[in-house]
Amino acid sequence: MSLPEGLKFLKLGWWAIHVLAVLLVYSYAYRKGRNDERRAQRQRLAPRAE
Repeated sequence: MSLPEGLKFLKLGWWAIHVLAVLLVYSYAYRKGRNDERRAQRQRLAPRAE
C-alpha cells in the first residue's frame, strides 16, 4: 500500500523517532517524580531539631 503524496513522511523511521522521544520524556518525568516523592518522604520522616 502506497501512501498519498502528503503523507510520505509517515514512514517507519518517523514513527521510531517519535516513539523514542515519547519514551525518553516519559522515563525522565517518571524518574523525576519518583525522586521528588522520595525526597518528600525523607523530609516527613526526618527528626526535626526544634
